[in-house]
Amino acid sequence: TRSTAATRVNADGNIEKETQNLFSGSNDLANTSYWGHTNIASTTDGQTGYDGTSNAVEIVESTGSGQHIIQQAVLSPNVVQTISIYAKASGRDYLLINQSGVHKAFYNLSNGSLGNVDSNVIDATMTDVGGGWYRCTYTANIAYTGCRIGMAQSNGTDSYAGDGTSGIIIQDAQLEQGLVARDVLTTTTTALY
Repeated sequence: TRSTAATRVNADGNIEKETQNLFSGSNDLANTSYWGHTNIASTTDGQTGYDGTSNAVEIVESTGSGQHIIQQAVLSPNVVQTISIYAKASGRDYLLINQSGVHKAFYNLSNGSLGNVDSNVIDATMTDVGGGWYRCTYTANIAYTGCRIGMAQSNGTDSYAGDGTSGIIIQDAQLEQGLVARDVLTTTTTALY
């Protein structure tokens, strides 16, 4: 691991960048020291994740109105960056990823279909990893000042009054520069490269 970004020359003579994760507490999603919670009624750690570990967390929406999200302020330059997270429905079928309340992408966790994606999002994908879990990715060329991950009431409806019981289960949040989501790199108090 390194404290700064780097590239290397691989065995084929090509230059490649290292794996990185710019989120702090990337798998500590219930911890408000790393992740701000807006309209979240409860979080439950120790959920079984996509990989069989107990590192996932269920987030449940409150009855408040607005977005039901966790967020982390990450100050990054205007470069192409990708957010990825593993997610599973738990009463709420839609995952929302957005940047500072705009640049939204919606993911249907009940059937694995991509919903509405704002035109300024370069790419959004869903990969079925089994057991109702999907790795959801979001790529854009914007300054990431507040990365938001949460629930949506339906495709395109991210601001609503919650029911206090519906939620999603999430694991392994990652933010990295580039067009693709690479292997998961778990962070604690700082970003890792």
